Amino acid sequence: MKVIPIVPVRTGRVTDIQFENGLKFGETRYDIFEVMTQLGKIYDCSLFLDLNSYSDGDQQIELLKTLCEVNTIWVDPGAEFSDEIIDPLVAGGDSVLMGTSTLESLSELEEAVDLSDRIIPVIHWAHGEVIREYKRKEEGIEDLLAHLSYFEDIGLESSLIMDLPRIASRSEFDPTLLNALLGNELDMYLAGGITEKDALFYSEKGFAGILLCINDMLSTLEQSRNRRSAVEHHELPEYEPAVQLSSIGMPEFH
Repeated sequence: MKVIPIVPVRTGRVTDIQFENGLKFGETRYDIFEVMTQLGKIYDCSLFLDLNSYSDGDQQIELLKTLCEVNTIWVDPGAEFSDEIIDPLVAGGDSVLMGTSTLESLSELEEAVDLSDRIIPVIHWAHGEVIREYKRKEEGIEDLLAHLSYFEDIGLESSLIMDLPRIASRSEFDPTLLNALLGNELDMYLAGGITEKDALFYSEKGFAGILLCINDMLSTLEQSRNRRSAVEHHELPEYEPAVQLSSIGMPEFH
């Protein structure tokens, strides 16, 4: 099972995220290289969530290129059209995510799959519905399952389900949503209300991986900053995960 931290990046700095009728970024900012250095000691892969691209379509490609030289990175560029995956892949992204809340249509996803086999579709979910702009007849769980079936039909092997309102919380993953996903043929990744301590539970349920919000880690950094002199150099404190993965990929609890 993969455990992947979500790293929200706005104008070259890491920020915390919230959900208020869409992804929102916080006021605090952290050095991206300090954060990635610490994450690289713990996790094999991180998700670069490009909030610039989400808000104005301007991808942070040069920064991404530098980070990909020393890190394995999934990239979420908030893509609306299929050609927006090209730059993140050329920059060195291991996989590029395309989410339902930003896609102009599902046909754009299909065109992206024709361009690359490193596409991971994301179902953005909130309050019992798939968040999307394009028109579909289905609603709720029926819509979600129809999306997953479509992903299989166009040759995709994996998908990420991201429960946006829970993404920055410690509340459990939506149990109704979880039950609907059990037994799906795709390699499924989950995000939203999930912590490292949940890794074993989701591994036993057959899920391929979980994605973690790093707001807690950033809060630790903020507390550390508040204890220091205003003129002192601020470094990211050491962060120890609740779960480490063993050599065979199973979580080990401390």
